[in-house]
Amino acid sequence: MLRLYNSFGKRFDKFHSGNKNVVNIFTCGPSVYQRANIGNFRTFLFEDILARYMKYLGYDVRRGMNLTDIEDKALKEAEKQQTTVQRLTEENKNVYV
Repeated sequence: MLRLYNSFGKRFDKFHSGNKNVVNIFTCGPSVYQRANIGNFRTFLFEDILARYMKYLGYDVRRGMNLTDIEDKALKEAEKQQTTVQRLTEENKNVYV
């Protein structure tokens, strides 16, 4: 049995998949205007351990992650480096793809 902390209800709840043994995990990824940092890696590590544990329990885990390439910080950094946001983010984005 897997129990996860429900921050909305402020308690631990038993995990139930809404689709038999299929679990879809979609998580926030990094902002790619700069290289990943220790905070990003902590998040990625937790997500990886959770997905592996769910697979161990017999779930079919499907994962997705977004990459944020357009945001205020990216626009400011591109201006600072006198380049385009696309050029700024492309190299860092390729690390994750």
